[in-house]
Amino acid sequence: MNIRYIVICFFLIFISNCILSTDCENCMIFQCNYTTGYCNKCVYGWWGPNCENQCSRNCFTFCERINGSCAQCNQGWYGPDCQKLCPSGCANGCDKVTGCCDKCQFGMVGNCTCSIPLSCASPDGFTCDWYNSCLQKYTTSSCPVIDDVMYDKCQEYLNLEPSLSLQGQRWSQHVRRCIQNILAQQVLVPAPSGQVNCSFATDVFFDNHVDCYLSGPVSFCNLPYLDMGSIVKDGASILFSKYYYEPFKTLLELSRACFVEFAELEMLKLEDGRYSITDDPETSIGTALNKTLLEYQMMLTFLPYSSNTVNNATSLLVLSNTTTMEPIQPDLAQKLIDSTISSWIKENPTYQVTFNGVIEGK
Repeated sequence: MNIRYIVICFFLIFISNCILSTDCENCMIFQCNYTTGYCNKCVYGWWGPNCENQCSRNCFTFCERINGSCAQCNQGWYGPDCQKLCPSGCANGCDKVTGCCDKCQFGMVGNCTCSIPLSCASPDGFTCDWYNSCLQKYTTSSCPVIDDVMYDKCQEYLNLEPSLSLQGQRWSQHVRRCIQNILAQQVLVPAPSGQVNCSFATDVFFDNHVDCYLSGPVSFCNLPYLDMGSIVKDGASILFSKYYYEPFKTLLELSRACFVEFAELEMLKLEDGRYSITDDPETSIGTALNKTLLEYQMMLTFLPYSSNTVNNATSLLVLSNTTTMEPIQPDLAQKLIDSTISSWIKENPTYQVTFNGVIEGK
């Protein structure tokens, strides 16, 4: 037999097998391999050696011939085979590989998943609920500091607000809004896939207090001393907790910025053979201390503590200058106060007074 006719015969046999075989029914016409019988190309929507596997219904156009991975996904889906739903906050689909939104729906923001509502991203600061309804909600694990410090201190300052001057109230409202917005913009919105890290949130919270205290329509430095003292006194409950270092650092920075010093006075009175805490220091000791300090253009403002304070102090003292705003001389003030208290106790032997040093802010 002529060799030419043999080749033609084999070619026709394999073409026939490819066309007629059910394994090749999804091959593009006349595109099977003449040696193996496998399809060279698949019609759109199929993949595999004989194009026997159907592409994912979420593929846009076609899938890869060898492994079935989609070249592109229909809107709303992502992944190699487009079987994963895009985050619900996406407006126009998401990245095929990462699943991150191409654009957020109206009213939603956030890194990758657009999972943060605008009410959380731009808090108005009117209340303290934001800490639980937004920050805590999107934190990856338990974060006690959000409840124990952030929310609680916000609520305490909110409760203190009516007793402050009008300046103090404006200051308090600004600080509440300022801290919440910093946490929202630096922690919540950029958080990967809307998952906040507790440790990072804690650092940002404490690191920005001083800036919020000093900025805004009213600076902490311009508040009446009674407001200053009330605000510092209200924060004393965390000075002796496991978070004590950060608020102490804040207090020191405020002291330096505003040329004021803060100290504490513990006063005990001898009654029935034993000393007990008095709720308020005698007026005479305050008069005696200020009489001495005024000679050096300094003065003390007294704010009584409640009798159940953790450190048993009975009064918070705000030391300030009476003339120009310039750094106070804390060493001199300490000596003058110690000397005056010593003399006063000699004249009032039924009292025991302890002065817990000036916080040095020079």
